[in-house]
Amino acid sequence: MSVPLTWSQQSYWYTHQVRPDRDSSKVATSWAVPQGAGAEAVAHALTELARRHASLRTTFPLDSTGVPSQVVHPPRPPELPSYEAADAREVRRLTAELARPPMNPQTDLPVRAALVTRDGRPERLIVVFNHIAVDGLSMEILWQDFSALLTGSPINRPTGRSMVEQAQVEASSAQEARRALKHWDEFLRAVPCTPFANFRALASAGTATYRKAHLVVDGLHEAVCRLARRRRVVPSIVYLSVFSVVVARLTGNPFVGLFASFGARPPELENTVGCLFQRSPFCVELPPSLRMVEALHRTRDAYLTAWEHSHHPYANAREQQVRAGAERGGEIRLGITYTYYDSELIGEVWYDTSTPQPRLVWVDPGKRDDEADLRFNVRVNRGEATLIGLAHRSVLGAGDLAALLTATARLLSEWATDQDVDLLDLTTLASSYGLPAPVTEPSWTYLDRGWIDLSGLRAALEAVPGVDAADVFDVAATAGRHELVAGVTSAQSLREADLRAHIRAAARRRGGLREPDLFLLRHQVPAVRTLERWQDAPPARAGTAPSPSEKVTVLRAAVGKCHGGADPDPALSYVHGGGRAALAAAVLAELRRQNWAGLTVDDLLSTVPLGHLGTSLRPAS
Repeated sequence: MSVPLTWSQQSYWYTHQVRPDRDSSKVATSWAVPQGAGAEAVAHALTELARRHASLRTTFPLDSTGVPSQVVHPPRPPELPSYEAADAREVRRLTAELARPPMNPQTDLPVRAALVTRDGRPERLIVVFNHIAVDGLSMEILWQDFSALLTGSPINRPTGRSMVEQAQVEASSAQEARRALKHWDEFLRAVPCTPFANFRALASAGTATYRKAHLVVDGLHEAVCRLARRRRVVPSIVYLSVFSVVVARLTGNPFVGLFASFGARPPELENTVGCLFQRSPFCVELPPSLRMVEALHRTRDAYLTAWEHSHHPYANAREQQVRAGAERGGEIRLGITYTYYDSELIGEVWYDTSTPQPRLVWVDPGKRDDEADLRFNVRVNRGEATLIGLAHRSVLGAGDLAALLTATARLLSEWATDQDVDLLDLTTLASSYGLPAPVTEPSWTYLDRGWIDLSGLRAALEAVPGVDAADVFDVAATAGRHELVAGVTSAQSLREADLRAHIRAAARRRGGLREPDLFLLRHQVPAVRTLERWQDAPPARAGTAPSPSEKVTVLRAAVGKCHGGADPDPALSYVHGGGRAALAAAVLAELRRQNWAGLTVDDLLSTVPLGHLGTSLRPAS
């Protein structure tokens, strides 16, 4: 029997599939080896961990119907290379090297390890996990079992419900899924499509896409706990409220939309090793006139709503994102995240902290793609909080990222002792604490709760084959609404559907683009390029739909074969034509079988019509 992925496993499976050049998310660290334990004992302990916890011997291939599934393999002795290391810096270097090779969840077991010795004696075990198999609490369970196995202590804790059993439970949770997906729908209608008015894709910049910094402040978490007790919230909400204020400031937008991470562990999963957390959409409105205490209350309410709906089928939510983007005229960019993790074990066994850590340190961001815009993580270890910021280089410069972390720490510390901070409006608070100001550009306009790049949209229209010139206008409509109106000229016949398809494709490659609400298709460029002159110019000759090309026919056939013989409309996107996210990888596999390449899962799970996507196919080399 084929076992489906759990809802939380789905998100990490798709993270790997969405772009072929993106590796799986990994968790890499090292564990202290108890004194006296030899290499054979360590290898035996690893084998026993895999026997006890099936997630460590699970792969996630496509089943016979093309849907990703869980396959649990028998335990087998691990490969355990050994390296000599002189100090903690060398351990960190070896850990990074072991984590660097990709992990394919379809074929590779989700764990690799190496033994670190000093003077020939085992000292630390480097472990690298595919995130689809473990989360933070799983790491603690594994360390406790590993330590017990090497010290001869009994393991009295049951292993908990397996991920295979969890998938079967979720398959019957239709009501819970409907509630969660309704929350997703409300979020996708409210969240800004492009939150930052200066985002630029930097894929060609290679390693220079991101900056990441850690900031440790003595006594910070103790101060946050005092503030949380005074305001009767948990510390995580205090950190999140300040980060939300920072996001509102940076984006120049009162509508803050981000993903917050939540655990999904009912009692029967308390001792389960697996991926059991999900990122749930969080949206809150924080106008500049709001006081800080009111921002805290709004954040708390939004956080509780997000937590209530945090357990969701990711594949279905991904389809909803496509539908919502189409309704709003473009791709919805979801690149802001917040994570809070409190552990008693991080410093003791996960990392070698024998050398003092600088207060502010720049670290390897570990990312090379454009998926993220801004990330804020809080890691608490035995009462010491580390603030971690990761920023896309087009969104924040190095000085601004350092200032953001420093200002956040100062605000949290002073808010705990000065109740007057409660009453500061967000504008005054931002200037008082030096929160970085938004970076905007003259060509960007605020529309539909997000930012639109008018000059970029004009350039995208003029890049459409056959288009001679274009202009884009931000027009005030009735009831305070704004609309985008595009004037386009061509000596050839034009079809509005083709223009919209090209804009949808361009919006996937960069932020700030969306379809105009109205097209003015004209034969000649007006002498004076104002909206009024565009409206008065003679219309262009209407175009006709071309016959489907061979490539489009191939794509439609592959989609149909994976969806029971359906004949999808080339004018519709994959999802709008009935395509399922769970079968997107199977469609690509069918194309590869026919020796075609050029598309990714991310392409299929977009708003671009199949007739336009098909033109990107090319014979596989």
